[in-house]
Amino acid sequence: VSVPRRMSKSVLVFCSSRLGNKPEYEAAATSLADEMVKRGLGLVYGGGSVGLMGTVARRVHEKGLPVCGIIPTQLKPRELSGDTSNIGEVIETRTMGDRKNEMFKRVDTVVCLPGGIGTMDELFEAISYTQLGIKSLKIGFVDTGGFYKECLAVIDKMIECGFAAPNVKDMAVVDADPGALLDKLEKHTPPPGYDLNWGKL
Repeated sequence: VSVPRRMSKSVLVFCSSRLGNKPEYEAAATSLADEMVKRGLGLVYGGGSVGLMGTVARRVHEKGLPVCGIIPTQLKPRELSGDTSNIGEVIETRTMGDRKNEMFKRVDTVVCLPGGIGTMDELFEAISYTQLGIKSLKIGFVDTGGFYKECLAVIDKMIECGFAAPNVKDMAVVDADPGALLDKLEKHTPPPGYDLNWGKL
């Protein structure tokens, strides 16, 4: 029987540079940050100081855990606002692709809060990394208010239509409660990806 590997000391959180239009989204971000702190988990994230990104980063940093924000130089005027000294380390990259590579190489656990197009791009790239065998990632969706219901239905449709393997659904775990999700991720073993030699990430 295989034993699930332990989560990395930091979690990569994908979320929005907006707060959304319901208070439950910011509440979920705050709850996730508190649950990470409770478990001694640092944060790797998109480097913004606004929206849900800012909510998670400030909360984790205020509680004394390490925070590493990774942001393309071109996005700084849009996603950084005011004094950023209270959000930890900030690393600049040249491109969005460089940003994601820098994020993925620092962690083996990814948590997705509700978000927009950028969040969807990032979460599907995390699934692709695992499927292609680039890096095996523990991936979780915080399904606040059923936010990810339609996204999961699209994955089901891909499988139904023969465009994705059935085990794609097993590459992520889902829970509306951030604490319960982190508990699931601790026990989660992602399915094996393709046996390809990508080198070490």
